[in-house]
Amino acid sequence: MIELHERVAALEEARRTDRDNIDSILLHVKSIDENLNRYKGFFGAVWFVISCIGIFFSAFKFFHKG
Repeated sequence: MIELHERVAALEEARRTDRDNIDSILLHVKSIDENLNRYKGFFGAVWFVISCIGIFFSAFKFFHKG
């Protein structure tokens, strides 16, 4: 009977360790996701400004032919 209790205790400890590892991985993935969203927003804003400048010059050439 003692052997069974020891095995259960070992399994519980292994599960606890696995859960801690999973929580650590989840925090790391969330951190990576936050960084990607920040850069995506930054590069999206830069691309938007470049597009606006390009459209402005295209429209300027179109309306001021001659």
